[in-house]
Amino acid sequence: MNLPAARGELVATLEEGLRLQQRLVADARDDRIPVAELVAQVTVLERLDDQRDELISQLRRTASAGTRAAHPGPPIREV
Repeated sequence: MNLPAARGELVATLEEGLRLQQRLVADARDDRIPVAELVAQVTVLERLDDQRDELISQLRRTASAGTRAAHPGPPIREV
C-alpha cells in the first residue's frame, strides 16, 4: 500500500473509531440500551483498533525504510 493510501485509510479508521466511541459512551449512559448491544459495539471498536494498529505498522515500516535510505550506514559486516 502506498503512503497516501495508508494515511487516508488511517484517517478514515480513526474517524470511524471516534464516531463509534462517542456512540458507545452515549449508549452506555442510556439504561434502555441492552448490555449485549454495548458488547457488540466494543467488539466493532476492537476490530477498528486492530486495523489502526496494522496501518500504523505499515507507516512505521515506510518511515523506517525512508530513514535507512536517507542515512545509509556501513554494511553490517564492517561494523
